[in-house]
Amino acid sequence: MGAGPEKIVSICMERSLEVMIAIWGVLKTGAAYTSIDPAYPADRRAMMLDDISQILRGLPPCRMQRADPDLAARMRSR
Repeated sequence: MGAGPEKIVSICMERSLEVMIAIWGVLKTGAAYTSIDPAYPADRRAMMLDDISQILRGLPPCRMQRADPDLAARMRSR
């Protein structure tokens, strides 16, 4: 598990200096990021993660599994 090229990292934090540091760290690894506001309702956050899963479907399963094991399991069950 870890960030790197061809991986997507979701960042769910309130706006702060720490968010900027997290974004910088993700980009430094070569990964992409998506920012999810923790103030969003749970169903909205779930919908955003499902949208992200559409992007991950194009990745080989081993990379998807390392990026997010729970997401990989949910996609296999569909």
